[in-house]
Amino acid sequence: MTGLTTFLAASLRALDAIEPAPGPCRAAAETLRRSMADAARRDLAELGSPAHEPGHGTSEPAASLPRPAALAAEAVLYVLGGARMGAAVLRRDWGRSRDPRVLACGRYLGAQFDGPSWPAVAQALGARPAVGADAEAIVADARRVFHTFERSWPEPGHKKELVRG
Repeated sequence: MTGLTTFLAASLRALDAIEPAPGPCRAAAETLRRSMADAARRDLAELGSPAHEPGHGTSEPAASLPRPAALAAEAVLYVLGGARMGAAVLRRDWGRSRDPRVLACGRYLGAQFDGPSWPAVAQALGARPAVGADAEAIVADARRVFHTFERSWPEPGHKKELVRG
């Protein structure tokens, strides 16, 4: 599995395990989650990887990744929006690849997804009270989203050479 395939499979595995909770931000969070998952699936298919199919892509079946309870949609937007900003850094490495198959897979790293921007999400969260049950729930759920991505990797520390293939 190339670095890009590993990265996309791990991302897809995490995205498929995340469910935004009902509330005013759910539609935006779910739209972003689905569009990111679709882009990862399409890039994996372009690479000829079975990882875009359910149950493939890592050393464990996708079903083995625990699905947390529905997560605060604001937390999902915060983490996924931040991931989109991080993709800009990864996009530089991806663009240096000499493998035409890798270069043909720009949907996940290069796409502009629907939904609020990360700065808009951060600003909206910053306007809320920083303490209290609501704030604690959003922070806890953001940690759960991060943890879901961490567990999606096939082996610990396998984050080197992510996108060069």
